[in-house]
Amino acid sequence: MHEIGLIDDSFERIFSSRYHLSIQLGLDGFSFSILDPDQNKFLYLRHIPFVLQREHLLACYVEKIFQEEEILSDKYAKVTVLYKTSRCTFVPTTFYKNNERDRLFSFNHQLNECEQVFVCPLPKVGANVLFPIPREVCVKIRERHPEVEFFHIAFPLIEQALRSGNSANGKHVVTLFCSKSFFDLVVCHNNNLIFFNQFTFRNETDFVFFLLNVFEQLNLDPTRTPVLVSGMLPRNSEHYVLMRKYIQNIQVEQPGKTIQYSIRFRQIPLHFFTPLFNLYTCV
Repeated sequence: MHEIGLIDDSFERIFSSRYHLSIQLGLDGFSFSILDPDQNKFLYLRHIPFVLQREHLLACYVEKIFQEEEILSDKYAKVTVLYKTSRCTFVPTTFYKNNERDRLFSFNHQLNECEQVFVCPLPKVGANVLFPIPREVCVKIRERHPEVEFFHIAFPLIEQALRSGNSANGKHVVTLFCSKSFFDLVVCHNNNLIFFNQFTFRNETDFVFFLLNVFEQLNLDPTRTPVLVSGMLPRNSEHYVLMRKYIQNIQVEQPGKTIQYSIRFRQIPLHFFTPLFNLYTCV
């Protein structure tokens, strides 16, 4: 994926204090969008790709990007960060205690000393998502935006899947968001969440194997069950082509239609950034 920089003609940096800044961050890149709530329209989109193997390296890249992209340090009405990580733990609301978030997260994953655990509530599901972010990354963002809010990538995926109503009337709907080395999978039925998991893959064979295994476990029909795909998954990629051999009803999940998007955004596949765009309507 190459760099992207798209700016609407109506964008005025001097009005940044009334704009909303949304950042999407992970080991495969840094993206951000700027929305003008007065127009209810996304005006600015930037994507900076990179590939890292370890999260502790992320802080250096974040600092470098903030220095190079001066617009990121402007004052905004609201700032949100969507963090992509395959390390997360779901905890039912009834069992969650805020002072035990580190211990609860550590049931499934190792927590490093240099990380801070965040909680992302999912009220429609009755659960919380616990996920870690390197402390240095948080510090560098909070230095510019003290009121920033952090969310896990699962939040807009699940919220949008439940809000859409696609799984009403007894239907199963699968939502898949693909990152470079893992994908998030959401399955809803009758507007209820029945499955969420993340799968790390090395190649297209792994990718399709994990997906088909979920279909088998949940007794889903690969000829009928719709799979809504978003993320960095071009239609000509080996992963997408192999998936089509086994699953017939694959659809690209475009971002929500309640928001307008700059005409400049037509230059790219919008589904690459569906969770980033949908985050605004979910918070």
